[in-house]
Amino acid sequence: MSEKMPNKEVLDFFADFPKEDPFLEELGAYVVDIKAGEVKLGLKVTPRQSNVHGIAHGGVATTLLDTAMGGSCFSLGKSVVSLDCSLNFLGAVPLGSEIIATGRVIHDGNHTMVTEGEVTDRETGKLYMRGTATFYVLKIYE
Repeated sequence: MSEKMPNKEVLDFFADFPKEDPFLEELGAYVVDIKAGEVKLGLKVTPRQSNVHGIAHGGVATTLLDTAMGGSCFSLGKSVVSLDCSLNFLGAVPLGSEIIATGRVIHDGNHTMVTEGEVTDRETGKLYMRGTATFYVLKIYE
């Protein structure tokens, strides 16, 4: 991916993240790192985010990864919405874990963008989820 830096509008947005998105704020998501074409988001998994099996609900990791992959598009100055998302759950996320979702752009088009990413344990590096997503470009920022 390009070595360029995200523009000021993108950096300003991520500086206030996740206040711009009430759902992510409720989850407790935060920015770990941002560079052009790649975004890393973190989350500490709480008991309120569990399922009936006493592990993190799959929607928690799914939401974080979808947002990181979409954020990787936004880091290149493009506002997007999800068209398609394919995920593989590779392990259960234990309660109390801190997870990191990394999204990377692998195709930077003017109308669609394709991304890949994963969710890992911040402490151990264990891989919990991998995925790809296609996004529709709504707006391109200069």
